[in-house]
Amino acid sequence: MTPDIAETYGALLLGALFAAGLSGILLVQVVVYFKLYPDDPSGLKFWVLVSWLFDLLHTGFIWATLWGYFVKHFGVSDQIAFIPIEIPITVILTAISTFLVHCFFVHRIFLLSNRNQYITTPIFIMVFARLFFASVSSTEMIRLHTFNAFATRVGFTFTSGLALSSGADILITMSLFVLLRQSRSDTSRGLQEVIDSLILYTLEIGSLTAAVTIATMICWLYMNNNLIFLGLHFVIEKLYANSFLATLNSRHPLRQVPSGFTTSELPSSTNNQKRESGRLLLNQYRPRSGRNQLGSLDWEFFKTIDTEVGSSNQYMPPHSAPREASLRHVSTKVHRGTQHDWETITIGTDSN
Repeated sequence: MTPDIAETYGALLLGALFAAGLSGILLVQVVVYFKLYPDDPSGLKFWVLVSWLFDLLHTGFIWATLWGYFVKHFGVSDQIAFIPIEIPITVILTAISTFLVHCFFVHRIFLLSNRNQYITTPIFIMVFARLFFASVSSTEMIRLHTFNAFATRVGFTFTSGLALSSGADILITMSLFVLLRQSRSDTSRGLQEVIDSLILYTLEIGSLTAAVTIATMICWLYMNNNLIFLGLHFVIEKLYANSFLATLNSRHPLRQVPSGFTTSELPSSTNNQKRESGRLLLNQYRPRSGRNQLGSLDWEFFKTIDTEVGSSNQYMPPHSAPREASLRHVSTKVHRGTQHDWETITIGTDSN
């Protein structure tokens, strides 16, 4: 490899700076998560902490790499051709973080698809294969010591890992998009707005991680005389970790009313009934777990199965004085993705 300062040291420096900035953003997201969602399951909180820990280690090894190039071997231009042990460690840490985030989204697809293994199994195989090829790449980098030897002998393992990662991103994004679009047609207008927001988040997050991974692969294949691919690779882990936390934290603006319902209006007319509008009122929610925590659940884990619209003059909003008003209630059956049984939510609109 013929060293070029801008395309080798410069690429590593810029990649490290961007990675450090994204790592700082991740720390903010972790703090926000634990502040906004103290009632989330312990397993999910542990998952967040593990992701943040891997990101912290990844950042440390990136700067250890730069210390070796810029300080320890300062002025030794030929050193850029050698692979310090910190680089393969960053590669495997990226693979592990990517694997954790992919598993999170595969689990979401599994719940949204009513536990359809025919959809999730191929994606999980790709995710696991990506981790395997990244592990092989890291091992071979340590064994071969130089970028030239690695690219010549086993460079296909690094290429395969990147290809599988971007392929998994595309499949996950498209699967979530299709499943959310299908569930959208069976819900009220309020939930449709929530699902539209989730679709937008899904497309933005999936397209960003896939685009950077594909760009890294292109640079690796067609720009093998520099380290631009490695500067981009430093950023990949940060994008996946941030996408994971951004997905969790995006629940907050979608649950700004008691018990988690959106303030969007219900359908304002049904058959020959008189058109009415008003604020959404929660009448009853009795989860099987015994805790009133509808707001802490992901909306995308809910799928409306059946909606029955009727009329009622006996419905009374909780904590309010009796009043005579023409009220409408909707009894909606929903299937919670984390359980196998049915739960019923009764809601209504208060016409003023």
